Amino acid sequence: MLAIRNGLGVWLERLTIAALALVFLGSVYLAFCSPLPGNLRLKTFPELCLVATTLGHEPDPVQREQLTPGEDQGVGASYREVDARFPADARLFLADMLERENFSQLGYYYNLTYYLFPREVAISLGEVPVFHLDWVAGRNPSSLEQVRQAGYDFAARFEPDQGSLAVKPLGGRFQSMPEGKPKPIPSHDWIIALLLPLAIAVAGSRIVRWLFRDLQGVLSTGELLASGLAVGALLMTQTTLGLRLLGLRWERALIALIMLWAVGEGVWVARRWRPPLLELHRRQLWWLLLAPTALVLWCQFRLAGVLGL
Repeated sequence: MLAIRNGLGVWLERLTIAALALVFLGSVYLAFCSPLPGNLRLKTFPELCLVATTLGHEPDPVQREQLTPGEDQGVGASYREVDARFPADARLFLADMLERENFSQLGYYYNLTYYLFPREVAISLGEVPVFHLDWVAGRNPSSLEQVRQAGYDFAARFEPDQGSLAVKPLGGRFQSMPEGKPKPIPSHDWIIALLLPLAIAVAGSRIVRWLFRDLQGVLSTGELLASGLAVGALLMTQTTLGLRLLGLRWERALIALIMLWAVGEGVWVARRWRPPLLELHRRQLWWLLLAPTALVLWCQFRLAGVLGL
């Protein structure tokens, strides 16, 4: 009986491994070889690489956004153009965003507040808008003159039929919409997109060691890097937000500082590391399964870089 149980356990283990191998091979086939239906927003690895190469040949970020394939993709082009043309201290009033009949257009307001930050984008005149489940309460202006007297420089309205933003100067400090183009996206941004998360994880792991000394020797290297990524990302995003609120665009300097910190941590660890004797085992071949995942991540980081950090 014991021999039968042992034999059954061995075969169950083999069947489980075979099933996992089939699932893995099927996933790799779908991601790298099989064409996906055209109505899906998912892309195979060759298609993603082709998109990244196409976008990399276009230095204008607005044109890159328009070239981005897929449903609801490329809508950021108009927002990037508005951001490039708007003065840094301009105030914008976005009309037709209040009440239930305009609730479906509220996404335009969220996008504008994101792309035009830290500029003021308002949808209610003289009152703080109150957001409900399916509508927004506030005060609509009776005329554009009332908006101008409230201190706003531009009024805007989205034209659903044309799918564009109509911006009108209110005749105060700005008599017309200034001309301007977004700065070209550097060709090396994809390298930053690839290395920055790793640098944040390494630098954040040092912060975790400082904050939680009791966990020294308890967390494995993977757990330490994962917690370091969470803490480091929180610190970087909040630092960036604080600098933007102060009117400072020091993101590049902050990235350079984190990169240097990570390099210093790597040098310090390398000097103390004493590698053990390398012994090869069959179970180490399972690490080869990470190769397709690494290729997909590399392509995603490359896409993040060409679309602009």
